[in-house]
Amino acid sequence: MTPSRAAKASSPAAALPLLLIILIDSMGFAMLTPLLAAELAPDSTAAIGVGLSEDARYIIYGIATGLYPMMMFFGAPILGQLSDRVGRKRMLLICAAGIVLSYTILSAAFSFGSIILVMVGRALGGMTAASQPISLAALVDVSAPQKRDFWLSMGLLASSVGFVVGPALSGLLSDRSIMPWFSTQTPLLATVALAVLNFCLLLFLFREPARATSAQKRTPLSLA
Repeated sequence: MTPSRAAKASSPAAALPLLLIILIDSMGFAMLTPLLAAELAPDSTAAIGVGLSEDARYIIYGIATGLYPMMMFFGAPILGQLSDRVGRKRMLLICAAGIVLSYTILSAAFSFGSIILVMVGRALGGMTAASQPISLAALVDVSAPQKRDFWLSMGLLASSVGFVVGPALSGLLSDRSIMPWFSTQTPLLATVALAVLNFCLLLFLFREPARATSAQKRTPLSLA
């Protein structure tokens, strides 16, 4: 069986981890926004806001919120071009590992009250959010021509669902009235666990066809 036929035959299995990483990216981004707002609210006594004035809390919240899309803006074209050279799967595994590390750092930031760790976690998360365009490109690679519109639509749906589910999960999984051991770290650690599962699914289910050419590999990286 040729690589292209193998990819088409396995497209549903290969598409599952691709759709999941898109979902996790958008879900994690939307999940953190209300958590960070609650932790940095003027009347909050959370460790991350100790010693900060009200103005400083607003500034930190604004920077932390904007850092993610800014890093995605710079990271997406670079990682996207690298995926053409070293392969979609390798870059997606790197992005999935980056998601795990990012939300582990953010969980530690809330535990220790470290603004620096918040910024590091947000920057890393934004940089590895390039997994979304890479995943959409990979969906095209592994789909039969007549199914490409469907799988691309599913990718966009996964992204949209993530923005709805993320804030809802952040509220549910941090509500101590539901479970006494729930805390701010619970939704973040749940995202880490889901990202670890996604890494394993990418590793074992996603098989990309050979596609990179020597000309592509020699082309210099560009932000244009």
